[in-house]
Amino acid sequence: MAMKKDFGAFEIHEKIGSGGMASVYLGVQKSLDRKVVLKVLYPHLAEDEKLVTRFEREARAAAMLRHENIVQVIDTGRYDDVVYIAMEFVEGLDLKKWIEKFGTPPVEVGLLLLRDLCGGLEHAHQNRIVHRDIKPANVMLTPEGILKIMDFGLARRGEDSTAVTVVGSVLGTPAYMSPEQATGEVVDERSDIFSAGVTGYELLGGQRPFLGDSYSTVLRAVLTVEPPSLGSFNPLVPDEIVAIIHKMLQKDVSKRYARIGQVRAELDAVLDQMGLHRSRDLLREYAADPVAMGEKLKKKRLARHLDQGVYFENMGLGKIDDALLEFRRVLYLDPDNAAAQDHVKKLEREREKHRAQQESVQEAASDPDATAVLTPEALAALAAAPVKPAAPAPPKPAASAAAPAAKPAAPARPAAPARPAPARPAPPPRPSADASARTRTMLFVAGGALVAVVLVVIGVLVFGGKKNETGASTPETQTPVVEAPPPVQPPPVSAPETPPSTPAASAALGAIAITTDPVGAKVYLDGTAQTKRSNATLDDIATGSHTVRVEKSGYVAQERQVEVKSDQPAAMSFKLEPSQAAMGTLLIKATPWASFYIDEKLEGTPNSMTARVQLKPGVHNVRAVNPNFDPKVWNNIRVEPNGTVTLEHNFLTSTTGRLKVPSPGTWAYIVINGANTGKTTPFEFPDLKPGKYVVTLLRDGFIVDGGAQTITVVGGETAVATFKLNPTSH
Repeated sequence: MAMKKDFGAFEIHEKIGSGGMASVYLGVQKSLDRKVVLKVLYPHLAEDEKLVTRFEREARAAAMLRHENIVQVIDTGRYDDVVYIAMEFVEGLDLKKWIEKFGTPPVEVGLLLLRDLCGGLEHAHQNRIVHRDIKPANVMLTPEGILKIMDFGLARRGEDSTAVTVVGSVLGTPAYMSPEQATGEVVDERSDIFSAGVTGYELLGGQRPFLGDSYSTVLRAVLTVEPPSLGSFNPLVPDEIVAIIHKMLQKDVSKRYARIGQVRAELDAVLDQMGLHRSRDLLREYAADPVAMGEKLKKKRLARHLDQGVYFENMGLGKIDDALLEFRRVLYLDPDNAAAQDHVKKLEREREKHRAQQESVQEAASDPDATAVLTPEALAALAAAPVKPAAPAPPKPAASAAAPAAKPAAPARPAAPARPAPARPAPPPRPSADASARTRTMLFVAGGALVAVVLVVIGVLVFGGKKNETGASTPETQTPVVEAPPPVQPPPVSAPETPPSTPAASAALGAIAITTDPVGAKVYLDGTAQTKRSNATLDDIATGSHTVRVEKSGYVAQERQVEVKSDQPAAMSFKLEPSQAAMGTLLIKATPWASFYIDEKLEGTPNSMTARVQLKPGVHNVRAVNPNFDPKVWNNIRVEPNGTVTLEHNFLTSTTGRLKVPSPGTWAYIVINGANTGKTTPFEFPDLKPGKYVVTLLRDGFIVDGGAQTITVVGGETAVATFKLNPTSH
């Protein structure tokens, strides 16, 4: 729709965006000579009087909101039958563009932004207004570090149960919709809580929880897929925050927070624990220089996590997982940190050695016919392993004539013959009470009968031996060996009859949903390889505690315990860490040539056409630089272990240039070759043909210091025209 520049009480300067219901323009309020944002309803929607009436009513309701974290609605009305909303103009970048430009913010900054988002929504909800389209693109960060919630165009009053929708469609953004909004149900403030949770997940984890390559697949994920643990994407996020975010993302509204104020209060509690009392100063510093502030926070975290890792490491095996987590946090911040790499290698070796010792003991315990070799290491592992209670012995049948004769009692064992005085006292025939406290008992069940083999360790002496042909025991001088005695066959027992009316009880079964990043890992359940690979659900699993292990070539295997219940599937998410030994390959090609930077480090030969670089697996940022053109940047390129990624770019296809006109301290129209472009400063013109341009600025009450400038635009380059405006004398 073609719009006049004069728009009643406003002037329209340029179109800056569009949404599901309206076009968005930058304008000026004539009476106060201030910038405003005008949101103009689409013509085909303006024909629906009911929708227009509701749109205006809800805009007036939004105008009642007065909060630091909400963009102020100035006015609403109609001009030439065009329905509009006028809002204050806020300088800065929305969080979507901010993340694209500067990357995921530090955890401290992300938490403060999420807290302020909840604070603004809390004020709106207290006034019975639900936003219904919370997402990073609708949240602004100003240069002063103030978060502003924008675009209440989909908002509605709480007493109005009819949502502002278009016939046959659902308004909103699929990736951030709550399940109830996606299915067209009536929504309340808990829908905003869900959308804020998605936004917080992206701010802290670097990606959205519900992904898909189309509108329908994203909606399907919102409705059916449980998102991976936020901590699997960013180990720096505190566990308390992970729990808060996942509660916000509950698909069942009754399991979510009932009020956004509850979320804000819990976030404040965690922020207090983290010592983030200067929140406004921190956000202001970050908004002013995100790179420098990010480095400052990174250095603090590196030192803290290294210290914590060493502290846990010195506490022994009981804290080995805590120590590994701290050192992996260091490597998340600094993948090349040599100290953390050395600690991780050492701790993983210790954990694998400990696990192997435990498995050896468990294998011996599971086979009644096996010979257990009790080395000192095995004894230490056995002492550390939990003792499972013995299964109850079956009831003894009553004696009957058909039963075989009872075995006579074994005669008392004769005393050992006299020997010369040994260097240490002979062990007593039965362990004392103190010795029994140090005794581990292994129980073997064979043929339905219980056979107990008691391993008694007193000092370094272990009972053992083998019988000679005469039946006398002879001491062994080699590694003690304990052989399981042959199973004793119990007397035959008649199975009791089961009443026909009582069916045999069946074991309760459950399921385990296993996801890994990356996918396709081999899955082991209690040591048994499964046919399914991640991401998958293991069905018909007996309830109780199980051990799940995932392995993928080039990555460090992980193993965790899970409790399976029959009422709902257990969910497990693994973030696999690349093996230190595995490497990936990145092949970069540029025409005509370039210098290649990977994670800001020059790789390969400068000014060449190709570079083949061996990299540690993970996510990398790549830049190809040719001084005659704009650099080509690839962000978040994932390199898999033993895999190859190829990147190509042709600089010669960039035949146009760019013209950037910074702000002279206030807004002004940009005039090129004598024509008013309608654009105001600051602005950057893309895709200009190479050549000379006469550029100046125009605004009533001001003159350009030095007059117009002739600017040369070169293909592939950005030219800058800088001006100074002086007020005219009255």
